[in-house]
Amino acid sequence: VPKTEDEWKSIAHQFNNKWQFPNCIGALD
Repeated sequence: VPKTEDEWKSIAHQFNNKWQFPNCIGALD
C-alpha cells in the first residue's frame, strides 16, 4: 500500500495511462 501522496498520484497516473480512467486509484473489478 502506498504511504505517501506522491505514491498515490503515481499509481493514479499510471492507471490513467493504461486504462484512460482519470483520478482512479487503481482498482477495477
